[in-house]
Amino acid sequence: MRLEDTTVSRRHAQLRREGAGWIVSDLSTHNGTFVNARRISEPTPLRDGDKVQFGAVVTRYQQTAAGTGEEKPAVALVEKPAGKNAIVVTMEAGAGLPMSAAEAARSQALAKRLEFLYDLAGSLAATFDESTMLERVLERLFELLPEADRGFVMLLDARGEFELRAARHRSGDSTRLTMSRTMARTAVEKRQGILSLDAQGDSRFAEAKSLVGMKIHAVICVPILTGEEVFGVMQLDSQRAGQPFGEGDMALVLGVAQQIAISLARARLHAKLMKQELLQHDLALAGKLQERFLPRSLPEVPGYAFAATCSPALEVGGDFYAWLELANGRVGVAVGDVSGKGVSAALCMARAMSELRHRAAAEAEPARILEQVNRVLCEDLEEGMFVTVALLSLDPASGEIRFSRAGHPAPLVRDRAGQVTELPDTGGPPWGVLSTAHYEEESGTLEHGDVVVFYTDGVTEAHGVRKGLYGDSRFRSVLRRTRGDASAMSQAILADVDAFVGDEPPADDLTVVCLSRE
Repeated sequence: MRLEDTTVSRRHAQLRREGAGWIVSDLSTHNGTFVNARRISEPTPLRDGDKVQFGAVVTRYQQTAAGTGEEKPAVALVEKPAGKNAIVVTMEAGAGLPMSAAEAARSQALAKRLEFLYDLAGSLAATFDESTMLERVLERLFELLPEADRGFVMLLDARGEFELRAARHRSGDSTRLTMSRTMARTAVEKRQGILSLDAQGDSRFAEAKSLVGMKIHAVICVPILTGEEVFGVMQLDSQRAGQPFGEGDMALVLGVAQQIAISLARARLHAKLMKQELLQHDLALAGKLQERFLPRSLPEVPGYAFAATCSPALEVGGDFYAWLELANGRVGVAVGDVSGKGVSAALCMARAMSELRHRAAAEAEPARILEQVNRVLCEDLEEGMFVTVALLSLDPASGEIRFSRAGHPAPLVRDRAGQVTELPDTGGPPWGVLSTAHYEEESGTLEHGDVVVFYTDGVTEAHGVRKGLYGDSRFRSVLRRTRGDASAMSQAILADVDAFVGDEPPADDLTVVCLSRE
């Protein structure tokens, strides 16, 4: 009898003739079978007029079929849930063939397995802990397969080697569990389940000494995989002679292994996302800490104006700038760029700034400061890392400047007439390249109306969509046409770079520092 209702399972209940009457049994369904509103768990005899409910479908058992006067036990559907059409279905005593006790047992076992797979999917979805999940699966499988003596799950590690992750022995002693890696490799390589009913004499696994040593007779070994990804294997075995396992058992274990694979993929994706989220949180925190290394305010020097912007391409970066209090009352301006981006560049930047401030407190000559910091960084920096820096010393009273640089682009000066030139000097190698490096120093005077512009290559090498690089020519053009002090110059440069780049993500850290004399 087939009832078309979503609350009724495909194999929901069994009706069987016993003597002059009928007995109803529930096949371990989720929505249940009820007799006179009482849910049944054991085979229950039916009496004339009993209400029998399958899920949400209510039927009435009638001992005598209506209108015939004959004793033909039947089931007649007399009502359905609200909102659905009423239909009548009858099954007479002579309809179909009676089911034997063995067939009924097999049917009930199959229903129990299907119910197990259904429940397993929900259970596995509720946990991301791999060990707990695997132990739970083995425990449930031992309930369904009483013939199994041992069970275990081996997952592949990062090196492709099998690692035991969960084990169970019916005796409770899992300390002596050994497994056949030969069989496990075969299941993984062929991506097929293996059912061996004579493991002792199976020529495929003649070299599997663990099977012989443990006197294993029957084995089910299946790969745990989903799509192209193989996670490992699950094995159940028995020391009992005969045929304790069948193809149906292996089909069940294959289905369970697939559920495990889906759950493992989900759990590992969750772990990866959590790790990424934690990394993003740490990077955001590192970015805030790095900001504290940069000046929090502009210098207040009568007759002069300052402006500065430092934007990392990632959460943290390697560009930096600093206002320095030099010896003899001079004011220092430094701009630097660490090779690379990200965390390593940020750590190197912090080290370089710390050493720069320390050395600048006792010196007034830019070249000597550069040399002292370079010797220290040559010992500290990892091979291949370096730092470029430009350093200017200003005497506010006279406007005299002294300037030196270590591999950094020379600052540009825009005078009152709009002419743009570089601060002249011979320069020297970046910090961290040569411990004996010598740096030259040039001097000059900052005139009224002059603006000095320090920058990193994140400006000139900014990349625009379908426009190539920003370049020196466009940069100087902005300087020539911009009137005003340091703040006006900085704003004009940043606005032009933003317009050029558009929606393109920054390729490098970008820093602009301006100094002007009224």
